[in-house]
Amino acid sequence: MNIQLKSIDSSDYDSIFLSMSDSESLDLTGTRHTFTKKQIKEAYERFAQDSTRVDFAIYHQGQNGTIGDAAIIDIDEHHSVCGFRIALHQRKDRNKGYGSEAVRLLQAYVFETLQLNRFELEVLSHNVRAIRAYEKPVCSRRRSAASYSCERH
Repeated sequence: MNIQLKSIDSSDYDSIFLSMSDSESLDLTGTRHTFTKKQIKEAYERFAQDSTRVDFAIYHQGQNGTIGDAAIIDIDEHHSVCGFRIALHQRKDRNKGYGSEAVRLLQAYVFETLQLNRFELEVLSHNVRAIRAYEKPVCSRRRSAASYSCERH
């Protein structure tokens, strides 16, 4: 393992803010708005109170400094399903397998800790790196290149 996940805290906000200013990141995620540091802080404070999501910072194993963030969203215990998303904040950390590792770590958390049976996401079809990251673990494509479902086997 090259990365680890931890709960997001205020020390991660600067890295999230920088990623929200990167034109490539905005394009790959379909984000159309920019956010201030204050808006990011307020959003993550709200997220921490939301029982249908869990947010993580992504770090290099044994090192300080956020390289990305991940979220398990729309947790539906009744239907045993949730969504997820991953963002690597700096271009230098992309194409190194961190996205695939993050998927595996999230998958373990969803199946082992949350005891859900499926997690899924939608990714824009032009986000080729993300598609590769999601195809490597136990995820299957549904209907288009932009929809994936990972199920417990």
